[in-house]
Amino acid sequence: MRKIILMMLLAFVSSSAIAEWIKVGGSELFTPYIYLNTINNKVNKAKMWEMYDNNKPRENSKPFMSEMAQYEYDCNTVQRRKIVSTFYSGNMGSGELLHTETYNDAFKPISPGMQDSLWQLACVPVPTKWEPAMYNKGNTQITYVNAASIRKVNEKAIMWSLTDLKTAGYMGQKSYMSQIDRREYNCKAGQMRLLFASLHAGNMGVGALVDAEVHPQDWIPVATGSTGEALWKIACGILKPR
Repeated sequence: MRKIILMMLLAFVSSSAIAEWIKVGGSELFTPYIYLNTINNKVNKAKMWEMYDNNKPRENSKPFMSEMAQYEYDCNTVQRRKIVSTFYSGNMGSGELLHTETYNDAFKPISPGMQDSLWQLACVPVPTKWEPAMYNKGNTQITYVNAASIRKVNEKAIMWSLTDLKTAGYMGQKSYMSQIDRREYNCKAGQMRLLFASLHAGNMGVGALVDAEVHPQDWIPVATGSTGEALWKIACGILKPR
């Protein structure tokens, strides 16, 4: 029964639109993706499906171009382990399903960088409740925050925020009405950096996923009088949401 359920889930994930897979950085060898809709978060453990799309064939039992894997994350100890992998002859889970492997490995510590970003997404789900933080002068957009999501460690804080538009913005040819961000703020140095961003077709983070990015950007100074400064103050406990 467990194997049947696993194969049904693999068929669903692999046949879903490529747009649902979110790119997470990349290298000369492969490009990693995640599938946000597969996150299963229960009792300080979370599971998430990930895709590793190769630039050239790699070897397992046969040459393969993509690997789809489910990882389990320990949200308390900041560790993860692989549960199952499937290997495909084509890119992005296309072509022939070549081989499936299941694992019973112990949890291993998360490495800084991409693995840490994946752990954060798996263990800290995107909020569904938001508090208004500020309006822009032209009243063309409203910025919201989720104060309950603030996580502070020493002089740094991480917080989710949402920008809701009155008129559509565009990413290439695609329009969007809202953007959800997860940023890290340096409360002492007055800096911030983007960890995750997603664009949505509807207001308040609903509707089709237009685009997304999961990749820690470089630290930048918080500009005086900017929306970023207001968010920095809220995340660092200097200012409360309106």
